[in-house]
Amino acid sequence: MFFKYHLDKKNMAVKYKIIERNSQPGNSSGVKKFYASATSTGEANIEKITESIEKISTVSGADIRGVLYALVDVMTGELADGKLYVLEN
Repeated sequence: MFFKYHLDKKNMAVKYKIIERNSQPGNSSGVKKFYASATSTGEANIEKITESIEKISTVSGADIRGVLYALVDVMTGELADGKLYVLEN
């Protein structure tokens, strides 16, 4: 099952770059430390997600978009209430 396969993938690569920061913000003479900073490889919007789901299912693009827009609305409210979202079974 396609969805199960993608949800079971626990090890995903994250692209990052190393940046040097002052360990004490505002203190220019503080110790410098190196940190990993996640980088983006692009953007996925609702249209791209809709197209990807449409290719692997029999659900119409309009129905997929409707569900995705509703998910965004619900998630926005829940995140504002301080809840975490875990999108897996």
